[in-house]
Amino acid sequence: DVETILQRQATSSNKIKKLLDDKPISDWIETGKELHKDKTECEFCGNALPTDLLTKLNEHFSKDYDQLKTDIGSKLNALNASKIVLSNPLPTETAFYTDIQTDFRTKKPLLETEITKFNTLITSLITDLESKKEKPFDKLELTAFTDNTEALNTALSDFNTVIANNDKRTSEFTTGKNAAIEKLKQHF
Repeated sequence: DVETILQRQATSSNKIKKLLDDKPISDWIETGKELHKDKTECEFCGNALPTDLLTKLNEHFSKDYDQLKTDIGSKLNALNASKIVLSNPLPTETAFYTDIQTDFRTKKPLLETEITKFNTLITSLITDLESKKEKPFDKLELTAFTDNTEALNTALSDFNTVIANNDKRTSEFTTGKNAAIEKLKQHF
């Protein structure tokens, strides 16, 4: 999706070179265009607006331009929402049985590394889209990246297996304890 957006070029029936060359002025004019809708006098200087000025600006800032900006905004929101932010920290080593801790020490760093890689990838895509916001009339290339979704899912699954093994041992503890007591009673 990001690559498709980066390749799109906003169409305009009448591009204004000054606005293409100077992004801060372009942003200022775009904001001011909305402020001057249906007005005949400039809100900044008080002079009369040229009769064709708003028409020229509307041709430059076309519906396609507005749609591209909307698409970029919605994709930025989706990417920001897809970053992995742990609401609770991962468990610590001391929460696991001693013989499971070795497996925990192996799996936790792998998961943390894959989460970091994933978030870095998302940040790269966000940076590309921010660049596109600055250059809506140009085709841009996607920054090269390696999708680690599969590795992330594997690391998560492996980590969850360690947790499940620890939880299973905890849930079976009472049963095992009772069986050991019965065995001791039978022995005596």
